[in-house]
Amino acid sequence: MYTILLNESNELITSVKERIMQRSKLVDSLHFLVDPIYKEISMSDFLVTMEYILPISREYKTEILVQSPELYKGKLEYKLPFDTCLTKEHGKIEVQLTFTKVELTPDGDNIQYVRKTSPTTITIVPIAAWSDVIADDALTALDQRIIQTQAMIEAVDEMNWNLDETKADNIIYDESGKYLQLTACGKPIGNKIKINATVTSGISEIRIDEDGNLVVLYSDGRQEVVGKTGSNCAGIYIPSMQEDVLTFTLSDKATDNVISFDIDKSNNWSEVDGVEQSSNYIWREL
Repeated sequence: MYTILLNESNELITSVKERIMQRSKLVDSLHFLVDPIYKEISMSDFLVTMEYILPISREYKTEILVQSPELYKGKLEYKLPFDTCLTKEHGKIEVQLTFTKVELTPDGDNIQYVRKTSPTTITIVPIAAWSDVIADDALTALDQRIIQTQAMIEAVDEMNWNLDETKADNIIYDESGKYLQLTACGKPIGNKIKINATVTSGISEIRIDEDGNLVVLYSDGRQEVVGKTGSNCAGIYIPSMQEDVLTFTLSDKATDNVISFDIDKSNNWSEVDGVEQSSNYIWREL
């Protein structure tokens, strides 16, 4: 892994270098190592932010680094996969770290801790770099051709390796985590797709039991009561008429007889030319 150490002088020192190709994705990792104690202060509780500037667009970006649960050779470890956000532009990426922490004293005062590092650079190699090889004039014509041919072969091989390592060639399903993920050469790539439903169990039957329960049977043997039917349902509204008021009363079951209501026949409309009829309907103000 591309490893960077943070020393007591807040300098970022590259201890292990790797060739990071442009547009490489999730096959290489950036590895930061930090002493657990700095000036008698524990660094394990600090939030670590990596700030970086892309080499061509000069775009400023940040990443929150996640601390590994275990120490690595006695040091705090932070890993960050090289994604296309980091490798989309070739050149030297400027990188620095910021450590922050906030504490609350027994008196209710807050203490703010901030530790910053000096910047360092990470070189992203362009895929086209092999084509820049120019043979030395001091070499013979045959040697020059061999070197240029070799550079072209290396360029094609580099492109093929990059494609082979980053393209998706399979898909896996994680039973414990219930997610799908693409893989390249056996390594997970891209984002996990969470599967909410159980893939191996589906609905095999829906039936009503003798108690009126609506039961769903699943292919894995499980069964679930999802509701009730008929007279066992939550209830129905029974209409009744009292003093010209139609009332609906909630009941746990239906009545045996069908009840019909003729609501005040005297309110029926009469024809215009017909015999005048009286009505006891009371007109109310709006």
